[in-house]
Amino acid sequence: MKTIIKNALILTLITLVAGTALAFVYSVTKEPIELSDKKATMDAYSVVFENAEFEELNIKDYSDENNSTVSAVSKAKKEGKLAGYVFTCASKGYGGDIKLAVGVDLSGNITGISVLDASNETPGLGARVKEDKFTAKFKNVNSDTLSDVDAISGATYSSKGVKNAVFASLKYFNDNLKGEGK
Repeated sequence: MKTIIKNALILTLITLVAGTALAFVYSVTKEPIELSDKKATMDAYSVVFENAEFEELNIKDYSDENNSTVSAVSKAKKEGKLAGYVFTCASKGYGGDIKLAVGVDLSGNITGISVLDASNETPGLGARVKEDKFTAKFKNVNSDTLSDVDAISGATYSSKGVKNAVFASLKYFNDNLKGEGK
């Protein structure tokens, strides 16, 4: 009986020390991770909308019929004038969510896309959605021509996930923002 109580106390003590250490590490790393994520997002915004300044809009998360989401929208301004919008969006790929930044000009044409996270996609196949060869296919595409973008051979689910996320951004733009700034 004493052995059980002794072992229980030792295990409790180990658990408390490990939990406290984990909480400490989390508190120390939380802010640098958030800053790093924000910098990566801003870098991606600069890729999809070159030479622009960004002003985040306050929106509610948006989800479409494909369960693709738009979680953030920022105005892209050039020389103080509205030039378009940048969307942070996500959709289901083969291994999990694929998160993107999508730039859309005031006419509804894509200025560029940048993959923020496709870490769950299959290396060598689905992860190819991050390559410039694939992302460049979306430049100057709009709602009417999005279906013309070809999938990556062997990475159909991942490619479809990217297209669904882009479609959600274009749908959000067409339903909520088109015509502003003109």
